[in-house]
Amino acid sequence: MRAITSARRTARPLAVLSGAALALFLTAQGAGATTSPDDPANVTPSGDSKSVTPPEAQAAFAEQGRAAGLTEEQITTLQNSANLYLSTLGGRQVALNKVVVDGKADVFIALPDEDAPRDLSPEAGLVSASGCAGGKAAYGHFCAWREPGFRGTTIDMYSCGRYPISLVGNGSWDNNQTKGTRARMYNKSGKLIYTTPPAHSRDSSGDWTPVHSVRNC
Repeated sequence: MRAITSARRTARPLAVLSGAALALFLTAQGAGATTSPDDPANVTPSGDSKSVTPPEAQAAFAEQGRAAGLTEEQITTLQNSANLYLSTLGGRQVALNKVVVDGKADVFIALPDEDAPRDLSPEAGLVSASGCAGGKAAYGHFCAWREPGFRGTTIDMYSCGRYPISLVGNGSWDNNQTKGTRARMYNKSGKLIYTTPPAHSRDSSGDWTPVHSVRNC
């Protein structure tokens, strides 16, 4: 994939490093970066102040994690990450590691150093049936990954819209929407900084740092 013209020399917006492209937000996951991908300064608020999981629901999700054999630290990591996605994208938490955004997008949160999100939902097979399963976007989907190589936490965008994104570092994306559809990426001031090639197109490694929102259609 071709790279975008970046205003930064060291962090080329989506698509250049080795083919190009991003890396979404997530730090409560303890990825160990010196700069937090979830730094509030790098977040475009969704404006949905009601997107908060009630304490009783968080307790139920914690039990979900314990039943799956997760440690208390892992449970806290996933819940903190879910809280951050809720504060940025809005929506509601439906599992310890899943947030749904008004029938428009789904976030599946992976633990640090794990290649894919675990299937913690009460509905067995939910993660494996997602539009970003197996490191590739299903037809009609735009998928963004926290890590290069289509790994880690994923944001599955399947409805046309503009989505706030906050990540620092390298990640990846796959645009498998209807033929010819291009996704557009914008910086903090709302300026267009990158347009993907027509679908189907993808990037296995590139910098999400300057990207603050994505319009997938």
